[in-house]
Amino acid sequence: MKMNKKLYDATSARIRSHALEALAKLEMSLLGATGDTSTVHVDSIVALAEDLARLEGALLTLQQYFPITPPIVATPPTPQAPPGPAPQTPAPLKVTPEMSATYKKSIAVEKKRKKAQDARIKREASEKGKKENKDG
Repeated sequence: MKMNKKLYDATSARIRSHALEALAKLEMSLLGATGDTSTVHVDSIVALAEDLARLEGALLTLQQYFPITPPIVATPPTPQAPPGPAPQTPAPLKVTPEMSATYKKSIAVEKKRKKAQDARIKREASEKGKKENKDG
């Protein structure tokens, strides 16, 4: 069954207008009560707040149980491009020390580490040879 949109909009507008009226009355009672407070009754403020809550609840209930959904329009399928050859990706560039200062520094550090390691191996070998000569 199709919902009557005009009737729904009219109902929603009426609830909104009553809720705005209740809000305005509540604001006038609370904000306008700076002078003579003998005419402002707490019971009337409570009644206005309850009316506002009831009307807001009615509007939310209406929207929850009868949501407005836009009409679904069938979209034509988009034509797909024929599969072609995969795009060629360029070969990755080889980074050279001239291109990157960080790479240049890391190469220098690696050379120093290798040189120190070779020197340590030579030193250990010569110390081992001296030790064997003393023992033998």
